[in-house]
Amino acid sequence: GRQAQQGAPRPRLGASPAAVHGRGESAWPRRSQVVDPVPIMSNEFVDQRSSFLEKCQMYHWQFDEEVNAAHSTLMLLYYLHGMHRTAAAARQKAAAADLAARGLGGAGASSEQQQRSRSSKIEMAMQDWTQLLNHANEAAASETWDLPPEELFLRILAQINKSKRDILQEKYNQCRDPSTTAATRSVFIRVLKRIAESFMSCLHNMQANRQLPNAAASSAAAPAAARSAPAAAAARPPLPAPGLASAA
Repeated sequence: GRQAQQGAPRPRLGASPAAVHGRGESAWPRRSQVVDPVPIMSNEFVDQRSSFLEKCQMYHWQFDEEVNAAHSTLMLLYYLHGMHRTAAAARQKAAAADLAARGLGGAGASSEQQQRSRSSKIEMAMQDWTQLLNHANEAAASETWDLPPEELFLRILAQINKSKRDILQEKYNQCRDPSTTAATRSVFIRVLKRIAESFMSCLHNMQANRQLPNAAASSAAAPAAARSAPAAAAARPPLPAPGLASAA
């Protein structure tokens, strides 16, 4: 029997169980079709983290692996998101410790740096938009309708959202064509002027809103200093009278 088995040809790789055993039916048990009674969840059912985790834990074990692939993916994404939050918290803690070790003041120093950076960006934007508005006014007053310099125009485009940026770039390239009429350039200059006026108004409001907290802080500090002055004077010991000092 062993010699017969050794002499028998080996089945080819990838052959079906029926071909291996020489029978018409499969030798492996047929996989039962699993029906998922709960449909795949949409985002409207997992709007909160707690409900998301609850749904994943509830449905993860009930179904077959193939049918449950979407639920398993949700569990994996939730686990990876937790790892991301843990790593981000660790990085933030290490960065704060590094700033404190170097004596930079931690979050307060970084907040002040961000405020200074934001103020400088607002000032730079104000300069660009002021230059563009002055150019548009001069072009309209002289009726030459000259285009703004390309370097200035590119800086302006960088401060506009992409949808308007593409349109303005296309119109700018069109107006640079020598065959473009003065009427077309005049329309483009007027559009740039209205956009510049709108942006200048927004930047002025941003500057005013940034100056209000500083003014409130200084006005609040003045009464506090005035209240602390009498208290400090009362805390000092009284000076002796001149007659008593000479008698002593």
